[in-house]
Amino acid sequence: MISSTLSFEWRSPNPCKNFRTGVSLHGHTYHSHELLGFIPRISRRIPGLRTVIARQCERYQRLNGEALNFNRGYWTPPLSPRQAYKVEVDQISALGLYPYISLTDHNEILAPLELIEQNQRAPISVEWTVPLTGSFIHLGIHNLPSSKAGTLQDAMQQYKNNPDETLLDDILTTLHAMPEVLIVFNHPLWDEPKAGNTVHQSMIEEFLERHQRRIHAFELNGLRPWSENRLVPALADRYMKPLISGGDRHAREPNACINLSNAAGFSEFVDELRNGYSDILFMNHYRHAFGARLMQNMLDVMADDAEHDLGWMHWSDRVFFDCPKRGPRSMTSYWGNGNPPHIVRAFVGMTRLLGHQRLRPAVSLAFGSPQECVG
Repeated sequence: MISSTLSFEWRSPNPCKNFRTGVSLHGHTYHSHELLGFIPRISRRIPGLRTVIARQCERYQRLNGEALNFNRGYWTPPLSPRQAYKVEVDQISALGLYPYISLTDHNEILAPLELIEQNQRAPISVEWTVPLTGSFIHLGIHNLPSSKAGTLQDAMQQYKNNPDETLLDDILTTLHAMPEVLIVFNHPLWDEPKAGNTVHQSMIEEFLERHQRRIHAFELNGLRPWSENRLVPALADRYMKPLISGGDRHAREPNACINLSNAAGFSEFVDELRNGYSDILFMNHYRHAFGARLMQNMLDVMADDAEHDLGWMHWSDRVFFDCPKRGPRSMTSYWGNGNPPHIVRAFVGMTRLLGHQRLRPAVSLAFGSPQECVG
């Protein structure tokens, strides 16, 4: 039997009254590498930015002897594992619930390993990028056994670098055979690489026809709009899987949706999900205009942080390019004196101005009305 229930904090006076624990899944730390491939698409629409990007591309080619591939560049979220864990714990504890937090950086398990070293009860989890024909998907792999986590991540990385259907079968079969492991199809309807709806839908159907038995839940994503999330239940029903929350936090805002449970541990929570039971709570801030939330996330990423755990105080310290001759270099070092071009400084300054507390009501109004969510 599949039982997925949704509740919304702004509608329910006490949505947590029948539960003891809150579970936050799918949050990122500065160990995630977020690709910069979106920059050319955006810069083409902004004349001033288009010019400076073109100049930087020319300079890069002169220095390195090849064209700039933006997919070799990346930015890192602002929070450390310690900070990201605390953000989620604080939100759940404020609801009167005991917190379980599963951080899932892209293709990397360093964050939970660091938390375990700090004596935190953190499952070893990862968001695995799975290339498929014409596109890719993301799977949330939660609660890997500590004795096998390194070997399993190596296998996932091997498939990511050199996709092979037989290896994918083997990995998913191995993970599914571990009763404490949870496999989640993250934001399944998001065509992130812009392959096109037809290609993406075809890829999803082909993947699920082959692997549906090994997928345990479909994610409702806290950083995707309701217009997309509302279509996921039909997909989950088609393949007889429960829904699950996944906040996808990249900045300082806590996850906008969590799971509610009475589980006495994370493995017990996994057992609930694998048996088809899930209770999801959308938090008040999910209802805010989607564009305004993305704007605030961008402000968090571009903010200076004098207390950054790795000493990366400026936003340009946290944006990198993997140069073929010198390896990954921050934009601070790439610009030499650490000062970005004038047009970039102007863009950053304008963005930060829009984030000023006095202007936030007007900016929020410009992004439209709150999302209308229907369970």
